[in-house]
Amino acid sequence: MLHLRWEDVDLNRKAIRWRARWDKMGRDWSQPMREGTIKALAVAAEKRVGENPWVLPSRTYRTGRVIIGETYTAQSLWAALKSAEKRAGISHVSRRGAHGLRRLLAGDVQALTGDPILAMQAIGDTDVRQAERYIKKRDDRISAVFDDLDREAK
Repeated sequence: MLHLRWEDVDLNRKAIRWRARWDKMGRDWSQPMREGTIKALAVAAEKRVGENPWVLPSRTYRTGRVIIGETYTAQSLWAALKSAEKRAGISHVSRRGAHGLRRLLAGDVQALTGDPILAMQAIGDTDVRQAERYIKKRDDRISAVFDDLDREAK
């Protein structure tokens, strides 16, 4: 996400192109967008400053003026997310950040479809062996299934 450029966002096709240069596996690939992503990017496009090519350009404040830069570093994005949580009055939760959102999406796709391969593909990972690291056990789903089984047993 740090290296997403506006030229790689296609709001009409509802897809994002991820470039090999910044992909951890070195692949160039495309991914459909969810409705929330489309809405967020449409708002970001409206607030775009100048012709900066980056969707998430860094902003540096010097002597009262904003200097739009290249991209955030991983550390500066983390600091910006924590600052945004604080300004919004949202309590910080450990592991809720950019990488945590990948895990959440993989888990949501797995929960909905029961397909760990599809879950990993949804986050751009081709190695199904990584599913064990990304897709966490959800006790709430286990409890719900047990409740259903108990109802059926009565």
